[in-house]
Amino acid sequence: MGLATLLSKPGFPQATQFTLDELLKRAQDAQLHKDFQRAAQEYRKASKLNPSAEIHERLGLACFLGNSYPEAIEAFAEALRLEPARWASHLYLGISLYKIYRFQEALPHMQRASELNPSLNDARYWLGLTWSALGKYDLAIEELWRSWQKDSKNVDILYALTEAYLDFSTVLSERLDPHAPDQGRRQALEDQAGMKKLIASRGVEPWDQLVREWQGTESRYKDVLNGPRPDDEGVYILSRIYGELAQLMAQRVWELEPDSYRAHQLLGEAYEGKQDYDKALSEYREALGLAPQAPGLHYGIGHAYWQMKRFDDAVAELEKELAINPHHPSANYVLGHIYLHRREVEKAARYLQVAVGFKPDFVEARKQWGKALSLLHDNQKAARELELAAAADPEDDSIHYLLAGVYKNMGLQGKAQKELEIFNELRRQKHTHDKPPEE
Repeated sequence: MGLATLLSKPGFPQATQFTLDELLKRAQDAQLHKDFQRAAQEYRKASKLNPSAEIHERLGLACFLGNSYPEAIEAFAEALRLEPARWASHLYLGISLYKIYRFQEALPHMQRASELNPSLNDARYWLGLTWSALGKYDLAIEELWRSWQKDSKNVDILYALTEAYLDFSTVLSERLDPHAPDQGRRQALEDQAGMKKLIASRGVEPWDQLVREWQGTESRYKDVLNGPRPDDEGVYILSRIYGELAQLMAQRVWELEPDSYRAHQLLGEAYEGKQDYDKALSEYREALGLAPQAPGLHYGIGHAYWQMKRFDDAVAELEKELAINPHHPSANYVLGHIYLHRREVEKAARYLQVAVGFKPDFVEARKQWGKALSLLHDNQKAARELELAAAADPEDDSIHYLLAGVYKNMGLQGKAQKELEIFNELRRQKHTHDKPPEE
């Protein structure tokens, strides 16, 4: 009996449907037992029998839950090709892209999920995280605030707000350098903005009221960022305001869930910022005990060890972070930096290449990768990476010094001399002697 005859018989579709049901049941059972790899295998088989958007979406969710983000991206993209208006596929495709640091690609899917399901608070939260990752802190804060207003007990949202405000404050502060107002002028500006009174009100006024007052102060200054040449004094005040709002968000986390992993993570970050690494490690370990699989905690511990020059301990923790999140650019960078310090150059180059691959604007990682490539005598690639680094940060004298060495090795004496001249001029501007940088 031919295949065409079999397909035309009434019993064949029922047998196919029975097989599909069995596959879906096995996939769901595997998912219930957290065997996401087996679940994905069963959904793949099911998708061949019935290549519907729903089954591809289920496949994507199984891959997502198993941290197989590239496979999840492929499955969700296929679901959306078949049915472009599936909000869950847009959301989880966006989150999967976010997880592997493809933020610009993630953005339209977060936005579309939010449009398709306006009541979906998760979409707003992830949209805020994506804007923050792209450095659009004003848009990030706007989305995260909307998300928090619907779920005011959610410490993950408050943690994200803390980080967004803190990063915004840091970026504005760095933008000022070296044009920041002197100490006397800072004091006068803060008095003029009424900041001293607000700072004194912390712990006295209700938290909600104090936040509103800081936001009111922010609204009087935020337009300074819109001009072609932002006013330095206004930028300084905004930087201070965002720093204070970050502290208020952290305070709320500690009030709502003082024993949560987010609370300990924030304390660890605060202690690390003050270079109190022993206390930072203690807090990070408390957080890790509460959330062993949370991304970022092993990195925090490893980074603190790196700062303490306890490199063996740092490597162990950073490798654990990469087991959870192999795409973490900073974990790959620090590992690469450690191996470069140890002159294990091939290993260093592999980690640094991954860091740059997932975060192309990571200039310091690109510089160190260029250095590793030059030590491996791959001068052509080293020159290319260092040229890109120099274009992104032309004020970093060490990049020009490294480029001079690479050009010299390539026999490009004119280019080498020009880079040395740039290096010496930048060093002179910093009022330092012309000593080659260590890094």
